[in-house]
Amino acid sequence: MVLRAAALEVTPALDEDVRARAGEMRAGVTAAAKRLREIVGLPGEPVPDSAGSSPARQAPDRTSR
Repeated sequence: MVLRAAALEVTPALDEDVRARAGEMRAGVTAAAKRLREIVGLPGEPVPDSAGSSPARQAPDRTSR
C-alpha cells in the first residue's frame, strides 16, 4: 500500500491535491506499520522500550519445543 501511495504521490498526471493526499496516506500507513511492529514485534527480537533506546524484554524462545 505504501508503494502504491508513493507512486501516486509522484505521478505528474494527477493534480496537486490528489498527490498531496497520496503523500498523507503514505505517511499514515508508514506510521501505522511502524507502530504495529513496536506493539507486535518479531519473535526472538528485542523489544525497544517506549523511548526506543534499549530492549525492555525479549520474546521467549519457543523453537526448542
